[in-house]
Amino acid sequence: MNYTIIGIDQSLTNSGICIIQYRHKTENISYFNILPKKLREAPRLKYIKDELQKFIKKFKPDIAVMEGYSPNSYNRPFALGELGGIVKLTLLEEQIPTYIVPPKSMKKYVAAHGDAPKSVIMAIYQLKEENQADARGLAEIGRSIITDVTTTRAQCEVVKMVKDNPDNVKKKAKKKKRIPRVSKTKQTLF
Repeated sequence: MNYTIIGIDQSLTNSGICIIQYRHKTENISYFNILPKKLREAPRLKYIKDELQKFIKKFKPDIAVMEGYSPNSYNRPFALGELGGIVKLTLLEEQIPTYIVPPKSMKKYVAAHGDAPKSVIMAIYQLKEENQADARGLAEIGRSIITDVTTTRAQCEVVKMVKDNPDNVKKKAKKKKRIPRVSKTKQTLF
């Protein structure tokens, strides 16, 4: 089975990206950051969207896994909502099936505990950059979704929760044929 997964830990100042590619029994894991520097407001959002599109065009991921919103986030919730919307819209426009994972669920998947500090996630993946470590955890959840392989109970629980979430886009939408209903009493179409 060949696949490419993009894990996205979106941030207004430093988004972490992890790409896991598995081709012909060879795995390649790449890390990137999207750094909008001193841009603000709409120019920053456009920059992040453009950079994300470059990664999508270059790596052609089969699925994307992005970090969901933290319910306790009180720092600039509107700006973070705009950013999340831009990332979701970009993935939708590129027709990438997308899964959204709450931060605590990603930590539970990686460290078996939803309150694990970022330093633990970084140590598990031997990374020095926390956004890349979070993106790696998200990409690993994507790998479990594609391969249907998990190794711990915590991983099983997280993958099941993510797959069962009706807000996650699992497949590209297909148009359904509309079948006219027939009234039992008058036998007319309406």
